[in-house]
Amino acid sequence: MELLDQFQRATEYTFYRDVPFPPIPDGVKITKPNPDEIRSVINSLPPFQRTTAAKTYQGLEVCWQALFKNVNPVGKKCAVVAKYYNPAKYSSERITCDSVLTPKLKIATENEPVIVRGTICGVLGDFWLKRSDIEFL
Repeated sequence: MELLDQFQRATEYTFYRDVPFPPIPDGVKITKPNPDEIRSVINSLPPFQRTTAAKTYQGLEVCWQALFKNVNPVGKKCAVVAKYYNPAKYSSERITCDSVLTPKLKIATENEPVIVRGTICGVLGDFWLKRSDIEFL
């Protein structure tokens, strides 16, 4: 029994949905469809139609809540990876954004809440945003 107790204690996690997301700042409008809704529509189609359906979302301007995951610097620019935050249910959708490498990105910690804005340029795999902005809350 002791070994089972140790295992259960070692595998206890705080899921992000158990921690409230900070209030959305005034003037910020979270957009629909969100990544979960887009993925659901694409996955509901036959595989042959999914690539074409994913392309229909290219050019869509979005503003979503997310959790910062990591940053991959490339010179003065970088690719920022965040995980979509769905307050209703767990989401596995990742958002990759192009950005300028800022001092905040250099010290940001994983799972910090952010607002991600940008234009969808790809949906297969991760959601890829261009002309993006990341606002830490």
